[in-house]
Amino acid sequence: MQFLEKQRGLSLIELMIGILLSAVLLLGVLQIFDANRRTHSLQESLSRIQESGRMATDMLSKELRGAAFDGCVVDPTLLVNNADTIFDGDFVSGTDNVTGTVTLGGKTVEPGTDVLRVRGALDACGGEGRIAANISGTQVEIEGSCNGIKAGDYVMVASCRAGDITTVASLVGSPTILTVDDTFSSLYDADAAIYRPYVRDYFISRDTTTNLPGLFVRENEASSAQELIPGVEDLQVIYGRDAGGGDDIVDIWGAPPANAVESGQVAAIRIQLLVAADERSGAKQLKYTRLGTTVQISAPDDGRLRKTYSALTKLRNRGSR
Repeated sequence: MQFLEKQRGLSLIELMIGILLSAVLLLGVLQIFDANRRTHSLQESLSRIQESGRMATDMLSKELRGAAFDGCVVDPTLLVNNADTIFDGDFVSGTDNVTGTVTLGGKTVEPGTDVLRVRGALDACGGEGRIAANISGTQVEIEGSCNGIKAGDYVMVASCRAGDITTVASLVGSPTILTVDDTFSSLYDADAAIYRPYVRDYFISRDTTTNLPGLFVRENEASSAQELIPGVEDLQVIYGRDAGGGDDIVDIWGAPPANAVESGQVAAIRIQLLVAADERSGAKQLKYTRLGTTVQISAPDDGRLRKTYSALTKLRNRGSR
């Protein structure tokens, strides 16, 4: 009891030992907190690049499956094209390893990446309007509404026997009368439909505000490019051509087709995307091999998590079908 009465505080050594033990415990807590923060950041980054990568590959694969669609015209030679570059025969094409300054839709393509060009067609009337009757060589009557086109737009009128790509002169009246600029090559009636042909360029460029790369698309040459998916830093494309007799078996993997003949031989396309997270998470520098090469290259060493995605798509609307 007398010993307790004489106890008035801690000695300097005891105080230093207490501070040291507290610092060790605090340091452990801070390390656990930092590890949890880094783990959460990595998981968040991984989730974002997985979402972006899957969305980009699914979107491009769907686009390629619809390439060269021209209604039910079985023989592409029966399709009369009066619209210049629209459906000019190169149903798929592109640019390999862009060099210098290449601008598409007001955006500069990232050097070293590829450009993928796809041509196809969509139902111009959203399933509501079809050809009711042929009125003249440049006019047809539409049954139902067709709000997807207007004067000046490219349009494709096609049946299983023939097809014409031309420009809309007017779309007026009730029932609606479609007048086009060029004379139809065939008479169209209830078995024909109206389509809107398009040319889409997919490429890598940078966002004006953040200066970060992303996957962009430009539809038709007069349109501005739009960003589809941010964080996509690289797009690589190789083309599989059936150059051995029309058996739909890829004989050659290589660069974009050089002409319409080679474009018609493309049976499959393989794409590769490099996707990066938008925030730094202390990830190690990624090294990867681009499609069609054997040399390993390094992505930027900026602490962002990166991952490569690839997809192989068969072109269903090629050849004589």
